Amino acid sequence: MASGVAIEIATFGGYTFALGFHEAAGLGLMASGCAMATYHAQDIKAPNISWKEPQSPPYDWGDLGSDPAVQPDSGFEWKGKGKPGTGKGSWVKGQRGSQEILYPDLDHSPPIGPHWDYESPDFPEGIRIFPNGTWSPK
Repeated sequence: MASGVAIEIATFGGYTFALGFHEAAGLGLMASGCAMATYHAQDIKAPNISWKEPQSPPYDWGDLGSDPAVQPDSGFEWKGKGKPGTGKGSWVKGQRGSQEILYPDLDHSPPIGPHWDYESPDFPEGIRIFPNGTWSPK
């Protein structure tokens, strides 16, 4: 009696890759197993995966400037142990849980260099806004 088995390894774009084991005249059984694996694999649908472009922050260097003592936008108030420009505080707008925070880090040494740190519900991990108009995650 011949016996055989085919194990589906992976399916990519309608092509199924299988591994077959057989005894004696099991080549036919192996081919049958691969055919069945291919047939049943077509019932499996890949999840709908979409790519979401990262959104840009609502501020850029042109909005913030290089003077940390100047209120960056209406509604922001300085909170900290020192005056603006001392590096001991941040500009804060809104209530806890939905607030925006801007921290001027204009004396940061290379390789990062001068920037503003920004945090908000849309950027919970924070980003850095640079003088050349770019930004990056912290």
